[in-house]
Amino acid sequence: MLLVFRRLFFRIEKLTVYNIIPEVCNIIWEVLQPIYLRCPQKEDEWIKIANDFYNIWNFPNCIGAIDGKHCRIQAPPNSAFHNYKGHFSLILMAIVDGCYRFVWIDVGDYAIVARWIILQKPLAQKLDTIEKIVQAITCLHNYILSTNLNYNYFHEGFVDQERVDGEVIPGNWRSDVRENGFMNPLGRIGANIGTSAVMKQRDSLARYFVSTEGSIPWQWEHI
Repeated sequence: MLLVFRRLFFRIEKLTVYNIIPEVCNIIWEVLQPIYLRCPQKEDEWIKIANDFYNIWNFPNCIGAIDGKHCRIQAPPNSAFHNYKGHFSLILMAIVDGCYRFVWIDVGDYAIVARWIILQKPLAQKLDTIEKIVQAITCLHNYILSTNLNYNYFHEGFVDQERVDGEVIPGNWRSDVRENGFMNPLGRIGANIGTSAVMKQRDSLARYFVSTEGSIPWQWEHI
């Protein structure tokens, strides 16, 4: 239905619309990715990310926050894309820095804040096109955050805010996320169950955050 509307609105053939979407997304990825979504290669780049996490979030020695999302799609021929939630999806894995920018993404393994209207419902395009759409969106996200366009993109109150006394004010993004939208939490899968080494690291961080060196004065009022 959306493609039919676009075809009538722009007076172009349906096949042309089908071709435009992956072509434009592919160009966005090829042009913006090397500039705005380039994985850090030098030590000082990783140190900057670690400093941001420490200065902004009081989290030491952190070079990225990693998470995954189910990207809901209409049923493709390959049943391997069916996940435990009962719908078909691709998986988006991503690492972000302390300023909400993507550092690395991987799209397409079997099964973002809904700031983009296209993410508010399952996509009906081909799998290759869906991958290109997600790649383009992540590049545009970083591009906007890195330019003066950010004022209208991350407006005041959009993301969660932490007051000086430690109270967290939920952001408007929470109301934008739809349960039946394009992106849903990844949940537990075989690949994201921590090893014993990871569990030990988690426990070490937990001890640090309640120690004299790692605690914050107001944190005990919120436990």
